[in-house]
Amino acid sequence: MRFTYEPHAYVKLWKHHGAKEETRIINEIAKARNEPFLPYYSGQISVEWMLPKVFELLRNAPHIYEITDIFFDAGDWIVYQLTGKRTRSTCNAGYKGLWVAELGFPQPEFLEALDPRLRNLYETKQITEVNPPGTLAGFLTHRGADITGLKPGTPVAVSMIDAHAGAIGMGISQPGIMGIIMGTSSCHMVLNDKPVIFDGYAGMVKDGILPGYWGYESGQSATGDILAWFVSRFVKCDNPYTTMERLAMELKPGESHLIALDWWHGNRSVLMDAELTGLIVGLTLNTKPHDIYRALVESTAYGTRVIAEVHENAGIMIDEIRVCGGLTKSELLVKIYADVLNKPIKVYKGEPVATGALICGLVAAGKEWTGFDTFDKAIQAIVGAPDTIVIPDERAVKVYDKLYSMYRELYKMFGTQYDIMHGLRQIEVSS
Repeated sequence: MRFTYEPHAYVKLWKHHGAKEETRIINEIAKARNEPFLPYYSGQISVEWMLPKVFELLRNAPHIYEITDIFFDAGDWIVYQLTGKRTRSTCNAGYKGLWVAELGFPQPEFLEALDPRLRNLYETKQITEVNPPGTLAGFLTHRGADITGLKPGTPVAVSMIDAHAGAIGMGISQPGIMGIIMGTSSCHMVLNDKPVIFDGYAGMVKDGILPGYWGYESGQSATGDILAWFVSRFVKCDNPYTTMERLAMELKPGESHLIALDWWHGNRSVLMDAELTGLIVGLTLNTKPHDIYRALVESTAYGTRVIAEVHENAGIMIDEIRVCGGLTKSELLVKIYADVLNKPIKVYKGEPVATGALICGLVAAGKEWTGFDTFDKAIQAIVGAPDTIVIPDERAVKVYDKLYSMYRELYKMFGTQYDIMHGLRQIEVSS
């Protein structure tokens, strides 16, 4: 009961954007000091990561910060509960904790510039030893065995973020493939055999997805959440999702005469601006709900195309797209993505995220336990062919190329040229 009314004592979800002011301060000071970790995150720290959330806690509830033993990523905490070992993965530490293979964690001098009380954060309240995916974290304790129903002594791998495990579960083990894990939000994963610095990714981490590769993560902070927002508030009929999917599928590309910017929860990639907001252009008195629904789906596909293009413009070519996650149940969405990206989409149903976690466990346990000592061997044995391959339609591609050019104009106008969206959010309403 001690912490019942202490909101900062509870778990913080990545998509809670309460630490906006702390994020602004971190970015301002990091850029002023030219901190060396910045290029690994496209020069911008996200409100969705650990340091801004810890900083928010310190500023708003210093007594909670003071008595906190360790700030865990959720995955690392679960491994600790199962094994009794405090471990940290390159995946969590790199993409969400500002760890860089060549640099380690941010230096105390930088943290002190943020707030003197943060100076010893990593030395006293963080796990600083990190290990790549497929590393053995420890073995199930009796308590861990009771939690899972498995035998004590079962090997446990270091943690991995769900989306990144999904890339492994779709068999992505080499460059040239973009894996998109689609759900409430979307994460885009690409491997490369060398580091290439460019603006637009959320994180570039050595050994972050697979050992031996640089893993690039980009993303859209809301995809399924946008559709859920629209359907829950504006569609009043039986089976609303089924109805919207059916009616939107009957429309031809461009028939809605709408374009949307998919920024309902900010823009993670490529602008890294959580303060941007959604936009729909082209509404008339004749616009129907399924017109809007299709335009929202199309907007998320356009956002993904922007992400793919910034990789390819930097020389990281994408020859193939693989997708998994809850949104792949939508035939409409997958078809639109194939047409907008003008690339075949390989769809992996089932549970690729769980499959990726399984593969990490198999490799961590080692050849003696499982017969696998490398990711390549485990992936080859475990991951099958895609459930579906969706081919682009040439006629639709031509229409979407025109619509995408309009989307890019809006993207530039509202993302970098005009400050309208920020201004709207800063208006104070008197009581």
